[in-house]
Amino acid sequence: RNASGQYHGRGTLTFPKDNVRYEGRFLNGLQHGAGCLYFHNTDSESVDGSMSSSEGETATLKGQWAQGAMNGRGTYTHYDMTSVEGIYVEGVLEGEVTERDEDGFTTFIGNYTHGERNGKGTLYFRDGGTIYGTWSSGGVLAGRDVSYVYPDGSTLKGIWKDGAMHKARYSTSSPSSSSSSSSSSSSRSNNSADAPTYSEDISTDTHLSHHPLLPDPYETSTVYVAPSPLPNAGEGLFANKDIPAGRIVSFYNGIRIPHSVVDGRSWKFNDNTISLDDDLVIDIPPAHSATSSYCASLGHKANHCKTNNAKYDR
Repeated sequence: RNASGQYHGRGTLTFPKDNVRYEGRFLNGLQHGAGCLYFHNTDSESVDGSMSSSEGETATLKGQWAQGAMNGRGTYTHYDMTSVEGIYVEGVLEGEVTERDEDGFTTFIGNYTHGERNGKGTLYFRDGGTIYGTWSSGGVLAGRDVSYVYPDGSTLKGIWKDGAMHKARYSTSSPSSSSSSSSSSSSRSNNSADAPTYSEDISTDTHLSHHPLLPDPYETSTVYVAPSPLPNAGEGLFANKDIPAGRIVSFYNGIRIPHSVVDGRSWKFNDNTISLDDDLVIDIPPAHSATSSYCASLGHKANHCKTNNAKYDR
């Protein structure tokens, strides 16, 4: 402390009623310099007012402070271990930030305004796909120039509304390559009036797809359906080109039903079921098993094999 009794130098300040603790540098009673604020997700505290939490029960705000507020580069790590890193101005994120999941994988790089996504940014997915676009005030992805880029660089580009794909067309070129070489003979864009358009189409417990006979353009380029050489296996899913290890091959859609429904019916109805999570199973009903009835996704055509060369990831 300084001569006035204020915190000064390195120290720890605890706010027991709020379950918050600050550790770091002070200047004349205010957080100033390198420091970390700990938010404890517990109502318990020790007799002396100190707090302790196990892993997963503490969120942190770590970085550079000035005059009692975060000012400069800092990282907020949530209780679930997801994090966001960027430049803070008076305790609020402003400018370019990086968001990461609980394993440290980068999920978003883009602009923040007043502590939320606003402006240009990119979402990253573990399967290698990305979304390039613009976030409006309120942190919502929207606009007429948004692109979903498949792992192979091909693109669905078009209009997003309220964070969802509203109307997009397919192109074999990525946003970066198409802007740098519009005359490239290796890229192809379907911008004609009769070209198919794609939109968000999420299944429910009763609804499979609004466009059951509209194939996914990426899936069409990677796999095809044909009779399986396995005995009594029906149709199977086959690669139509060499696919790099770890690359997405196909997508598995289906209506979403409880495990109890699947377990309580004859297994002749469960040829196309696969577990989505602890609560739900996704299923292509028998009436839609044939590609003449449903081909918007083809993952259900993959057969089990002891010497498998692909895995299911959700």
